[in-house]
Amino acid sequence: MSALVVFFLIVSQQTQTEENLRQSAAGVLSSLGIFYYEHRQAEKAIEALEDALRYQPNDPGIRTNLAMVYYQAGKFPKVVELLEAKLTEPSQRALTALAVSCFALARYGDSARYYEALSKSVTDDPVLLVTLAAVYQLGGDADKAEAVLSRLPDTPLTRAQFYVVLGDAHRNQTQVAEAIAAYEKAVSLSNQLPGVNYWLGVLYSDSHEYGKAAAAFGRELELDPRNAEAAASFGAYYLTHGNDMVRARGYFEQALRNAPGHLGAQLGMIKVLLAEGKPADAFAAAERALAGGATDEELHYLKARALNLLGRKEEAQKELDVFRELRSKKP
Repeated sequence: MSALVVFFLIVSQQTQTEENLRQSAAGVLSSLGIFYYEHRQAEKAIEALEDALRYQPNDPGIRTNLAMVYYQAGKFPKVVELLEAKLTEPSQRALTALAVSCFALARYGDSARYYEALSKSVTDDPVLLVTLAAVYQLGGDADKAEAVLSRLPDTPLTRAQFYVVLGDAHRNQTQVAEAIAAYEKAVSLSNQLPGVNYWLGVLYSDSHEYGKAAAAFGRELELDPRNAEAAASFGAYYLTHGNDMVRARGYFEQALRNAPGHLGAQLGMIKVLLAEGKPADAFAAAERALAGGATDEELHYLKARALNLLGRKEEAQKELDVFRELRSKKP
């Protein structure tokens, strides 16, 4: 065997060894990323999967898994960057992530293309078809939208769901008036749409139409009493605009029964207790919230108020210092 042949064999073995090491490293990091994802540690999952992709940039499994974590974290541009034109035969998961991400980015033409591809493998799925119809409508093709809707039962509920998707799109693009109009149309067609009245309440609050917001939150709670967001928002209305501590307390308590760690309800309850002249109870509520992992700077401010009312000035000052430090770090 010539020296040249031996040289090429050694180089080939080294190259194969390096490739095996890269594959092994990518496999370990990918498994670690999935572990973090399953344990709801999104940032750690992203870090591990990004490292795995650096070792194996052409691995479709790693690429799709990383895209799904980005998707769950709402990082839609990253999803599109990872998957668009990178996978020759995207899986159903990848198509779904691309369709939803393009929808969120108001790229309705691209979103329609991916939803069309999905509809070929997931036939007659009513949610998918309603969404596809809405995407066509948002993209300016009303005829295609009606053609898709004609494949579904012609019921008020179907039309209502169509308007909900339109409302979601307008809300995502901060088109408040258009979102309100679409959601109002939806609830006029059906009163069996959990979540829609909640978003109407939020949008009306943002528009300073607090009476309409309160009515919407009330309708949401009639439909879904376990909606902690709606209960906390209704409590905030009575605390800030209704000047009704009894009702505010009731709704904050309702929110906390269904979501014990709900920060808005925790803060609202402390404010109610302070307004009722119960600083000891307010201090205890703040301590429970902090022990549960809450880190909001307003929590320290309210705790400082309670301590000050209890005459514990030095402790109150320490909490104010924490409040100011946390606030200074906010962008």
